[in-house]
Amino acid sequence: MLLNELFIIEGQIKDDTGYIKWNWKSDLEDEEDEGYIPDGYKKKVLELSIIETEKQGEGHGAALMKKFLTSPDAKKAELIFLDPSPQEGANWGNKDEVGTVDKLVKFYSRFGFKHNPKSTTRRMWLVQKGSIPDDQLPT
Repeated sequence: MLLNELFIIEGQIKDDTGYIKWNWKSDLEDEEDEGYIPDGYKKKVLELSIIETEKQGEGHGAALMKKFLTSPDAKKAELIFLDPSPQEGANWGNKDEVGTVDKLVKFYSRFGFKHNPKSTTRRMWLVQKGSIPDDQLPT
């Protein structure tokens, strides 16, 4: 692949530095409790499922996030969520799971993702339509 060659296919962006995948979540309330998603947001929820780069700390992940956030799917989404996890992507197998999750939370926060402080999970949300107070984001 040539430097900066970019492939965008449904649900994925891939270039020579790494890739990012997402999918639409129309069944999230089947997985979670009824009423999990606030009213008015149930139809356009996007899950960012994985981001992986060849080399960490060189800005490749940030570049992929910017490409994702300007993609047609991300622009249509009203809510985007992710679960920062070292069991996925380049952080897989990292022995310092807590420290790694903290780094991932800090990384995604740079792009506007937020976490409900009352949640027992680290799930993060990006609200792109309207506004939802942090303590009312899904947990």
